[in-house]
Order: sequence, then C-alpha cells, then structure tokens
Amino acid sequence: ALPICLAMKKLALASTALIAGILSASAQSLELVVDDFTDSDTPPLVVNQVTLGPLTSTVSGSMLGGERDISLEYLGGTLPGRNSTVDISGGAYTWSNDSDNQSQAFIYWDGTSGGGLDGYALGEDVSAFQNFSVDVPFADANAFAFTIGFYNDAANFTRITLISDGSSGTVNFDLASWENPVPGCGGSDVPGGVLSVECGAGDATVDFDETLGAIEFGFLSLIGGVDLDIDNVRFTVPTP
Repeated sequence: ALPICLAMKKLALASTALIAGILSASAQSLELVVDDFTDSDTPPLVVNQVTLGPLTSTVSGSMLGGERDISLEYLGGTLPGRNSTVDISGGAYTWSNDSDNQSQAFIYWDGTSGGGLDGYALGEDVSAFQNFSVDVPFADANAFAFTIGFYNDAANFTRITLISDGSSGTVNFDLASWENPVPGCGGSDVPGGVLSVECGAGDATVDFDETLGAIEFGFLSLIGGVDLDIDNVRFTVPTP
C-alpha cells in the first residue's frame, strides 16, 4: 500500500513550540524497543526531479513486529541534480534533502504484513508504558512537520502532526496525548505547534489498554534542505 499523503502544505504554520503535555524530559526506566535501526535498509531510497517516487522498501529483523516499511517521495525543488534521501545504516535513520529539495518520508511498524500501512498486525501490549521516546541526534528547527500515529486497527487510531522545534537528544512524548488529544479529533492550526489531529470515525482514538496494531512516523518538508537523524525509538516508563 502507498503512504497516506499528509497534505500539510495547505495548513498555516502555528507556533514552533510543541503543545503542553506532549513532551517531557524525565528519565526513563522500563522500556520496550520499537526500533534501534541496527537492521540496515540498503541501498538508500533516493528521489529527485527524475525519480519522483514514492519509493518503498521493507526490511525484516529485530524491530517490533519483525518488519519495518519505509517510503520516500519527491515534492519539489528548482535546482537540478539535487537529491532527497532516506538511509538506514550504522544504527540510524537519516532523512536528508539537498539544498532547495523538499520531500515526504514515512516509517511504518505494523507487523509482517507487507509494504505500507495495511496490516495492523503488531499485536503488542503497551499498556504498562506512559511515554514514547525517540533519540534524535539532529533535527532542523521549524523546517518540517512530523506525524506520529498509533493504531489499534483501521477504525481506532490517533495521528498528531506537529512542527519540529529542533529538539535533539531523547525526546519523550506523553502517550496520554494520543488517547485524549488536545484540541480533540479533527483539530488543526492550533496555537502551540499542532498542525492536525486525526482519529477514526466518530472520534475513535487509539486505546493503549487494547492491543496496538501499528505505529506510523511521517516527515514532511516545509522548506528545502531539511535534515533529520533518529537512532532509537521505544516505549518507556518515567523514573519516579
């Protein structure tokens, strides 16, 4: 299945600060690793004015659910010979765009179902965890929108799209913000950096007390030349 287009360019940019409650900086103890990117995906995905994409790739390995699906699509640029790239090697996921290039990238963890978001087959119990933690060695500030989506299944999910504030190090997201999103399902252009909140029909949000079926990351250039590195994704419990 092909990635779902965010179409975020149509949204006006809100404040660069993330909404209160989504992010925290507490130390973590108990954890469940989703992906440390030690399972490389080669060759890299490369798109440009000639190869528009979307390009996709699937790799099996030690990641949660035993499979990772990625995609990359070229969105534009005026300079010839410039590339946008997704490279997973050396224990890191790197999304890079040459000067002036813009692109959209996705990562899906949804079990061993094939390419794209179509299986909801993780079958994972994450009810013991409070945070979703991402190690970010580098991220450009105010330059891209990112989506984190959690799915029980196709009908029960929450996708929150925010603007990167350039945070690096370990960034912790409060899972309660996906079960009870602010400003609520269907909200967009909310002061505080939230571009959109999407849920299942009838405002059916993800329920972390139920089996988790899939996890989604999406990254969308807002300007040219955006770069992002991620090297560990996991569910965590804050240390008291």
